[in-house]
Amino acid sequence: MLRAHRIKRLPAVNADGKLIDIISRANLLRVFVRPDTEITAEASAVLSEILLADPAAIRVTVDDSVVTLGGRLASQDRIDPAVRLTEAIDGLSQ
Repeated sequence: MLRAHRIKRLPAVNADGKLIDIISRANLLRVFVRPDTEITAEASAVLSEILLADPAAIRVTVDDSVVTLGGRLASQDRIDPAVRLTEAIDGLSQ
């Protein structure tokens, strides 16, 4: 919403309405920035635990918060769910 309305900063006020800080979009997005190794581990866990995919058969690489999946799943109908589950991980570049 901030981007859609071209808002770059928001005032943070206390209960009395007194300005206590200025919050930027970068401050808000920082909670989603995660190391590539952490994203790789979560993606691998999601695919093996939810799709019951063989971890040795799936290759998950993450570079600058962009995930690339490779390998083989038990059946082709698991490809779309694998992509959707991976896209739902917090911290990925869009």
